[in-house]
Amino acid sequence: MPLEFHNNAIVLSGVLGTKLKSKIINKYYNLWWWITSGGPNVNFKYPTSIVEMNAATGEVYIKETSETILGSAGCALNLKFNNIHIKNPNLTLILVENDNNCIENLKKVIKRRFPKAKINDEPSCIDEDINQCVIIRKDVNEAIDTVNDLEIGGRTIYFFDPLLSIDMDPLRKVYEKRIESPFFSGVEFLIFFFTSDWI
Repeated sequence: MPLEFHNNAIVLSGVLGTKLKSKIINKYYNLWWWITSGGPNVNFKYPTSIVEMNAATGEVYIKETSETILGSAGCALNLKFNNIHIKNPNLTLILVENDNNCIENLKKVIKRRFPKAKINDEPSCIDEDINQCVIIRKDVNEAIDTVNDLEIGGRTIYFFDPLLSIDMDPLRKVYEKRIESPFFSGVEFLIFFFTSDWI
């Protein structure tokens, strides 16, 4: 099924699917970051990272309501670059996307909505620039190795949001690299297998 775009947003249906999911992800990202960064008592100083494995364009156009909202990658970008609690959060953001049309639209969304973001489009490492946003142009399986090579620190969310189904191999790779024991904390997986768009 070919992807459809409205301006720079990927077109999806489902007020009770896509829209609700984006709302939940936005709230969860903010709550998760508030807790894992250490909160206001330590000025949110602990390092955190979000790895969006299916970033798309950062915006979603909902056909039923003719509105454009932030997708999950847009919510992560908003948390990093429009954070209401701290100007420059200690948050590493990695966006993985393999579709060229999605990438070009994602870059336009970043430039329009998050002008202070500096896009690292050919990452061999993550530098010290706090306004950096890393885009990895690979499929999910290949991207896992690239992310592992970057050796991101802190507490991390790996968010998988394929349209239909997910390959378990990338999750195994992350587990083998980053989960050190059965009770290890610091890495979370968020996985959406489908939305109401497909029911």
